[in-house]
Amino acid sequence: SSCICNCSAGVGRTGTFIALDALYKEGIMTGKINVNKYVKIMRSCRMNMVQNYVSFNFISTFETILKRTF
Repeated sequence: SSCICNCSAGVGRTGTFIALDALYKEGIMTGKINVNKYVKIMRSCRMNMVQNYVSFNFISTFETILKRTF
């Protein structure tokens, strides 16, 4: 199924959602995820993806939760 997510610049909330979705899929496939590495890859493709600390912290919290399930 498809999902559309967008914010005004397409990097803040959108970047956060993309990171969560991709990291979840990566976790299922490999059993591990690395938020720092993935955000760095995203930012190499498009500046400012995951725009602020609050969003980054949210993804990191998600990482902690996911690690308990793998």
